[in-house]
Amino acid sequence: MQLGETSRTELAELQARLAVTTVYVTHDQVEAMTMGHRVAVLREGLLQQCDTPHLLYHEPANLFVAGFIGSPAMNLVPCDADDVIRIGGAAVDFGDEVAANVRAFTGPKVVVGFRPEAVRVGEGPLKAHIRTVEDLGSEVFVHVAFDHGGESVSLVSKMPAPFDGVTGDEIDVQLAGQAHVFDPEGSRLGSGRARFAA
Repeated sequence: MQLGETSRTELAELQARLAVTTVYVTHDQVEAMTMGHRVAVLREGLLQQCDTPHLLYHEPANLFVAGFIGSPAMNLVPCDADDVIRIGGAAVDFGDEVAANVRAFTGPKVVVGFRPEAVRVGEGPLKAHIRTVEDLGSEVFVHVAFDHGGESVSLVSKMPAPFDGVTGDEIDVQLAGQAHVFDPEGSRLGSGRARFAA
C-alpha cells in the first residue's frame, strides 16, 4: 500500500473512532473523494456543489464540477442544440425528459458530457479510430478520435482488460450510460441514461 493510501486509511479510522465532525482541506481529488462524507467543490472561492462523492461524480451540478471530478475526466462534447443531438453524426437518445429540456433551451449550442465508462469501444454506430491505448493491467483507457462537424474530437473509454485494439485501428463506438447536457455557461439542463441511436 502506498504511503498516501495508508495515511488516508489511518485518518479515516481516527475520525470514525473520535466521532467528531472534521473539515479537511485538500487539492487532492482522490483524498477528497475517498475521505469525505460530503465534499465541497470550490472555484475561485465560490461554492459550486457540496454533496456526497457519489453524487458529485454521477450528478454534477454544473459543467465545472463535471469536468473537475473524475480521472480520466468526463468526456465533454459541444453540440448543436437541435431536436436531435448528434455526436460525430450519431444521434444521441437521452430519453423524453432530457430531450424536452433541450428543446426548451433557446441557445444554439449545448455541451454533452459522459464518463469514460459509458463509452464502449467495438460496437455502435459512431465510427472512430484509436489514438492510443493505456493498459493499466486491471483496466484499459482507450483514447479515440472521430470527425464531429468537420473537427477532430477525442473521447476516452474505460474498457475492461484485456483489450486487443492498437493505435490506428478503425473501430465502432457506443455510448451506453449516464449522460448530461449543459448549456455553454455551465448549467445542467438534464441527465439520464443515453445511447447512440442506430
